[in-house]
Amino acid sequence: MLEGAVAFVTGAGSGIGRGVALCLASHGAAVIVSDVSAEISDAAAADIKAAGGRGFAVAHDVTQWEKAAAALAHGARLAGGPIDILVNCAGLYFSAPFHELLPEAHERLYAVNVSGVFAMCQAAIPDMKVRRHGKIVNIASVSGKDPFARSASYGSSKSAVIGMTKSLAKELGPYNINVNSVCPGLVYTKMQEDQCRRIADETGRQPEDVWRQRLAAVPLGRGQEPSDIGEAVAFLASDRARNITGQSLNVCGGQQMMD
Repeated sequence: MLEGAVAFVTGAGSGIGRGVALCLASHGAAVIVSDVSAEISDAAAADIKAAGGRGFAVAHDVTQWEKAAAALAHGARLAGGPIDILVNCAGLYFSAPFHELLPEAHERLYAVNVSGVFAMCQAAIPDMKVRRHGKIVNIASVSGKDPFARSASYGSSKSAVIGMTKSLAKELGPYNINVNSVCPGLVYTKMQEDQCRRIADETGRQPEDVWRQRLAAVPLGRGQEPSDIGEAVAFLASDRARNITGQSLNVCGGQQMMD
């Protein structure tokens, strides 16, 4: 489905990003794995190679706006071709009562979740426009459409990503560049595990009970795996989705249903 394509995935060292990177590679793409740590990036690229794919590591902090273009260029050199697919997975999460939000925590989250996406898109788009070809997939969240309590920073950051996706889709459509977002629901990653443990500690319950309570709101009765998000991204990044742009695809087991 993605044979011959070169993909650059941010936040690909763990969690959803790692799952997306592995999935894209399984569909034939050469995948540039990018995360803040060289060690983590190298490990994820090694996993891709161990599975028979083409993986390359580029350590990059998406908050370093001025280095975005250099990171993409380095990745393209390693992969031996221009970036066809950009997937913005890097993200932070925290939950707190609104009146207790710390400015520095809020600003850090926005620097990664919003400005990081902006920077990577801005760096990737010029070459895509010249070639009149490109796929951008941003990882948002169902919380970006219907925010949860105690997540004003996170929810609003993902709303910003969804809005950015729509605006870019309109702007870049004439250049044959598709821009979409994927909105995961309850994906059991370390981030989700830590959140369940924190809530359990606050309420005197077990983390497993918190997770089961959350799943009760999901019609399919199960959470998602990083690979589920990866398959959605792979489809949107392929020519099978050539007439899909500006959309925000929920992958949440029916947790959220919106027209």
